[in-house]
Amino acid sequence: MSRKNTPSPEGRFIGIVGIIAFLVGVPAVFLSKFLNKWWLLFYAAPLLIWIAFTAEGILLLFIAWWRWRGTGIRGVLVYADSPFSKPFIEENWLPRFLDRVVVLNWSKRNEWKKSLPVRLFRRFGAISQIDNLCPMLIQLRGLRYPHVYRYRYAFRDAKHENFEALNRLERQMFAQFE
Repeated sequence: MSRKNTPSPEGRFIGIVGIIAFLVGVPAVFLSKFLNKWWLLFYAAPLLIWIAFTAEGILLLFIAWWRWRGTGIRGVLVYADSPFSKPFIEENWLPRFLDRVVVLNWSKRNEWKKSLPVRLFRRFGAISQIDNLCPMLIQLRGLRYPHVYRYRYAFRDAKHENFEALNRLERQMFAQFE
């Protein structure tokens, strides 16, 4: 079985659902209007779901921007009580971030309350890659789609004395936060 490569930070991900929703939903709306066939609106359901999903993400980003605009908080850091990554993160990252990130402990996720950082993690961090959740940093960029730095594979490689991916991701992450 081959090893997965460490991904680069994610940007905007439209996905196949958005493309299908647009290609099917928009013509269905116009055809139902001009042909007086109301049942064609059922084909627009994927478009409406995609719009609702996108609107929820925009609303979360707006709430985060509004709530944290004067505090300097620019991200959500999620890490676990791993014997390899936890000391590294606490010694190297947390002193550099100071009060610029909200920290969530993945090992204590059953104690998480419904809060803004948890909702941001679930919407932007856990949506696209189930197996690469932790450690991760979600860098908020105002109302633009956040950058998501995923470190699971980088720490896996570092545990085997290959620090290339970890160093590359750290350089990118700290360059964005400085």
